[in-house]
Amino acid sequence: MKIRVLLVCTGNTCRSSMAEAILKHLAAASGIAGLEVRSAGTATIDGVPASGHAVSVMRERGLDITRHRSTRLTSELVQWADIILTMTREQALFIRDTFGAGANVFTLREYADGLGADGLVAGGDTAGGSALVEDAARDAAGDIEDPWGRAAGAYREVAGQIEEALKRAIHRMSDRGMLDRGDEREAGST
Repeated sequence: MKIRVLLVCTGNTCRSSMAEAILKHLAAASGIAGLEVRSAGTATIDGVPASGHAVSVMRERGLDITRHRSTRLTSELVQWADIILTMTREQALFIRDTFGAGANVFTLREYADGLGADGLVAGGDTAGGSALVEDAARDAAGDIEDPWGRAAGAYREVAGQIEEALKRAIHRMSDRGMLDRGDEREAGST
């Protein structure tokens, strides 16, 4: 089975570029086959390199994003993706409103924590319907803050948040039978 994941932030030079590298690494380390990963930005132009702090923080993790160049979000990319994971609710709403996407658009934390696009518990059927999640639970699945313009420590913190959420997202995809594993290793246990 092949699954296509699109990671989206604003400029595609910090969060989504790091997320793309981290997800590809986690998939490879877990023996996952058939996972295609791309990233894009809602308010960028094509061709901007990853920010210096993003490059250095990824280098600290043994990942190289020096060749990354920003990609502007397009309808073609939205149509390409099986799952679209954004860094903020605002970005998810933008994609739904601008491109008419819906059921496959989540914030990264919503998806990782099993929440649906509208704050519904995925698989939480009660009497044939989905159970609504309290606002507090939806807030816990909130945004991943943009580190742009801040010190390297902010990028490290954001990279850690992204990695933890992506590990949970991989487990969710695996639990739903969406991923082909070449072996039995768990995400992130190398």
